[in-house]
Amino acid sequence: MERLKISGKLYKRLVEMAGENGFSDVDAYAEYKLYELTLNEKEEVISAEDRMKIEERLKALGYLE
Repeated sequence: MERLKISGKLYKRLVEMAGENGFSDVDAYAEYKLYELTLNEKEEVISAEDRMKIEERLKALGYLE
């Protein structure tokens, strides 16, 4: 696993946003958001329906609250 240094202010905001979006782990939320930002245009973007299914599955597995 690699590490990334960020400011304390940004970290606190990520903690807030992670909780607001149902993530119990700020690292998982940050990785998820960075992944979204790095998708290139050739990759398929998931539909809202598929996203809901994924979120439901992650909740069932205990990764999301």
